[in-house]
Formats: sequence, structure tokens, C-alpha cells
Amino acid sequence: MDFKVSHIPFAQTNAVNALVTDYYTGNKNLETYYAFEPNLNGINEAIEKRTNTAPNRKLLHHALQKQYSNLPTHNEVKSNLSSLLNSQTFTVTTGHQLNLFTGPLYFIYKIASAIKLAQILNQQYSDKHFVPVYWMASEDHDFDEINHTYVFDKKINWTETNKGATGSLPITNIDNCLTQLKEALGANVFANEIINLISIAYQNKKNLAEATRALVNELFGQNGLVIIDASDKTLKQLFIPYLKADIFDSLAYKNVDDTTKQLSKKYKTQVFARPINLFYMIDGIRERIESEGDNYRVLNTTISFNKTEIEHEIESNPERFSPNVILRPVYQEVLLPNVAYIGGGAEVSYWLQYKKMFDAYNIFYPVVLLRNSFLWIEKSIDKKINQLKLPIVDLFLDKTTLVKRFLLQDDTISKFALPANHQIELVYNQLATAISNIDTTLLATAQSEKQKALNGIKILEDKALKAIKRKNETALLQIDTIKENLFPMQSLQERYFNFTMFYCKHGKTFIETILQNTLPIANSFTVITETDAKPTIVQ
Repeated sequence: MDFKVSHIPFAQTNAVNALVTDYYTGNKNLETYYAFEPNLNGINEAIEKRTNTAPNRKLLHHALQKQYSNLPTHNEVKSNLSSLLNSQTFTVTTGHQLNLFTGPLYFIYKIASAIKLAQILNQQYSDKHFVPVYWMASEDHDFDEINHTYVFDKKINWTETNKGATGSLPITNIDNCLTQLKEALGANVFANEIINLISIAYQNKKNLAEATRALVNELFGQNGLVIIDASDKTLKQLFIPYLKADIFDSLAYKNVDDTTKQLSKKYKTQVFARPINLFYMIDGIRERIESEGDNYRVLNTTISFNKTEIEHEIESNPERFSPNVILRPVYQEVLLPNVAYIGGGAEVSYWLQYKKMFDAYNIFYPVVLLRNSFLWIEKSIDKKINQLKLPIVDLFLDKTTLVKRFLLQDDTISKFALPANHQIELVYNQLATAISNIDTTLLATAQSEKQKALNGIKILEDKALKAIKRKNETALLQIDTIKENLFPMQSLQERYFNFTMFYCKHGKTFIETILQNTLPIANSFTVITETDAKPTIVQ
């Protein structure tokens, strides 16, 4: 099967918020909120400046080698791991939670965006090397966000009692999820292939972080994707100065809060900093730290420290301190030789709240880019779209507006009735004028005949409208099917469905097609339509 590819500007889809739109269009009022423009020129400038800042490459390499020690590793990954020791190697990073079976489709699209940008940069710079990185949010503790996924019309739910970071969650009760997945995928040609791939990834893994690494490595290892789990004591040692700065000086809070106040005058801001932006993790808990004078307590526990005690704990057990959404990007840039971070719209928005904080920490602020977005239209859905003659861009409208536009376009009878009535009025008025010169008593008869003619038009119009309504009953059902497939639960397809429902039909071709059509700099929504015709690209 081949595919037709088209691109719809984000502005026509309402898929990107105002802050990101202004950022991408170069709004001068936002220049102080980022370091480099979100384009290839900005990336080129970032590469030049990143050369002058060096992370601890030996420690990073050692930690990653250890993380991959029990995992079959593709040669491309081995090569990229080794290259991280070289001062001319840089990373392109994206990150996400450890969702069940990868969760929504955009998890795949994020990683594809990082891989494609690294490929493009490797082609442009012969004297440098670029490594795509997936940062596992293994310390996140919002289990309700990651314990389910949607495949076709089925919600697959992982019934597990969880406390603490999801990365350390034991892989138990997963067989039931695999059974549900198998039932949902049915007898599609590649269903067994993806079931086996996921089963092997989760088999004999001690926690969700290991299972996710194995699955993502199997899907993207041949593309050289490096996966990092930063909940590592060795890596956290590099973060100790920044942990202290947050706890004792509220450095992040002072700078992010100021930026948030400025941006919120015009835009909806995504995050709010706290005086302390850290969680404490131990024995299956991950709870916020709050200060009360020189006393530091862990919420919802009996754990507390004085200033001396917490400083000693940071130095002895830095892995127990987990950054929140404010500090996680700082930790990332401390560890990685990063030139670009790729995220969704909300992530790009909150990164724009962080520039002043990065400056205060004296940490390199990378190019912040929007991930690619895709709408995958299956052949059966495309057939319905063509039958109804719906423009692709109209599919992004809410259903009420789409239906209204469709019906107005189809209502040819009403468009005909008004001019027909006008013509009848004109003819009978002319006839009445002529008759009045012959016999004025015939005027009433002329008026009566005119009304009969108008009533006849009205009867025909009503009958035609009823016929249109009957015809549109099928069309409206088709619109329901189209919208539910492309925008399930009134959400973007990529934010709802799991990749397995497309993989089970296309196999690795699905991943390859996404990678092939990923743009290095996303400025439009990519629509991929299944077709039996030769592939075409429509700009």
C-alpha cells in the first residue's frame, strides 16, 4: 500500500496555542524568552555555542553503558553511545512519560522528530555527530495518566496499585493487558508481530522503566536512538549543586515566577514554580518537599530534615531528590550535550518560561522545537471523505460546524427555490398588469393563480428537503464515523489512539512512513492518507 502526503499549516488546524504560534512566527515581544530561533539557522547558532560548554561525557557514557548492559543493543546505538565521548558529538532530545505500551500516538511522533532532525544535521555537518535521545520520565508518579491506552474502540487498562515513581513500578498483572491488546488487534496481518514484540519487551523486566526501554529500543534502535533513565545515582551526583540552589536559594522559583507573571499578561501559561521544585523519593513514595524556616518536610509523610540534615542527604543520596516539571529540563541540560529539545505544544510553552532560570543557573538553553503532528487516514475513511467531498482542512472543524457547512453546501433546492419564487412573482405581476387593462375583475383570479404556483413551489421544496434530509442521514452517519476515527472523543487522533492499531495493519511500514515524512522543523500538520495509487506529496 502507498500513501498520499499533504501538509496543513498549524494556523488552519487550531492545534497550536497562541504562545507557540507567536514563537514560531518570530514575534519580537518573545525574543527575551528564548536563546535561539526555532529553525535551522537557530540550530546552527546553537551548535556553535554548545561547543563551548561541556557536560561530563565520561560519566554520562559510563551510566548509559550500564543501563544498556542487559539489553540487546543495535550497532547504531553502540556507535552513538561511543560517540558521546567525543567533544564534537551533540544530542537532539525528546522526553515523555512511561505510558502503557507507549500510550498515545504522539509518543512515536516525538521520537521520530528527534531521529529525523539528528539525521538531517548529520548530513549537514561532516565534522560533527548528532545523536537522537529519548529521555524517560521514569520519576513521574502520576500513574493514572500512564496506566491505560486506547486501541480501536477498546480501552486497555492496567490495574495495578502504584506508589512512587512509575519507572520503578514492578511489571505485574501485565498479562491481562496483553490479552486485551490481542483481542483489540484481532486478526490483522501484523497483529501477532506487534504482540510478540511487546510481550518480549515486558517479559522478565523488573520494572516499567526497563520494559519501556526494551520496547522503544526494539522500535527505534536501528535508527540509533539512545534511551536515558536519569533516575541514576551516578548521574544525579552531577545535579547536586542545582538541588542545593533550589532548596536553599529558591533560584528556579524567583526566575520562573517572574517570567510567568510577564507572559501571563497575554498568554495562558503552562506551569507555576514553587519555592522548592523537588520531590523526595524513598521506599515507594515520591512526595513534594516544603520548607518551614530551616525545617524541610516531605508532604504526606513523617519525614523531615533540618538544614544540615537535608544538605547531607543531598550529598549522600542525590538519587532521592527528583525534579518536577520546572527543574527536569535543567537536569537534562546538565547531563546531555544537547542542541535541541523537541516537545509538544504545552512543552514548548513552558520552556519559554524557563530562559531566565537557565541564565541564573548559567546552563546552556537549547533550541526548543515543536514535534511533528500527523493525521493518519485509512483507505476506508478516505473513501467516505471523498464521497462527501469534504476538504481535509474542514475535518479539523468541530463536528457541529462541519455538519452545518456540509448541509449548506448540499442544500441546492433551497438555493433554487428563492429565485424560482421571484420569477413567479415577476411573471404574475406582469400578467396582472396586462389583465387589468382588459378586465379589472380578473385581478383576483390572477392573484389566486399566483398563490397556487407559489404553493406548488413550496410543496416541491418541502418534498425535496425531506429527500435531502433522508439522504443526509447516511452522510451524517459517515461524518460521525470520520470524526470518531480522526478525532476520537473530540481529541486529536495522535492524543488518543495507540500506535499498535496502525502497526497491526502495516507492520514496520507504519514506523518507516512516519520517519520518512517527518519534517526537521515542524510548521504544519502532516496528513498521511492510505492509497493504492503511486505515492505523491502535496505541499
